[in-house]
Amino acid sequence: MKIRILFFLASMILLCCSCSGPTTERVTPQDQVSSVFSGLSDVAELGMVEYTVKQVIRGKSQTKIGERSIGSMGEKSILFGWMAYVKAGIDLNEFSEDDIEIDKKTQSVYVTLPHAKVLSVNIPPDSIKEIYHREGAFRGKFDPMERDRILDEGQSRLDEIIKTLTICSEAEANTKQLFEDLLAQMGYERQNIHIRFGTENGFSQEMTSKTSEL
Repeated sequence: MKIRILFFLASMILLCCSCSGPTTERVTPQDQVSSVFSGLSDVAELGMVEYTVKQVIRGKSQTKIGERSIGSMGEKSILFGWMAYVKAGIDLNEFSEDDIEIDKKTQSVYVTLPHAKVLSVNIPPDSIKEIYHREGAFRGKFDPMERDRILDEGQSRLDEIIKTLTICSEAEANTKQLFEDLLAQMGYERQNIHIRFGTENGFSQEMTSKTSEL
């Protein structure tokens, strides 16, 4: 399993971002939110993670006479292999300006992001290879329908494999670090940058509590 993280171009993007600082006399809070949202959206793709999964799929069929097996003469088996490219990251369709809050009094920015998820699973047709096949004396070759059924079962097993990967947690860690770096470039102090994943309420209450203490 080969891991390729689309993350290391972030520093180049950060240097090219032209965003105003957290507070100026001429910038409204909504302008600040829009500026932050635009900057984060532009670089979010760099936080994505891609795994390359190499998978072998086996199909086997056996013919019996009544309840009796006729051994290898009634068996046929086949092996396929493929490369699957699994990409995970933040779905920007689930991220909006409403997920950004800026507290001017404390110079803090609060960003709530959707949890990372698998965005695509790509199995290039030219990566699907027949590795091996064997037919017993009483069996014919696998027909197209049988081959398709075996490949479908392989896809189902791939879905189960993906559930065991850490790809989504890695994508969240990458995105969090990337966004913190970008917001720091915008002028926010790192201790005032708050990023979390999920949709639960909490930041607004935290902001109210901090403001009331001032």
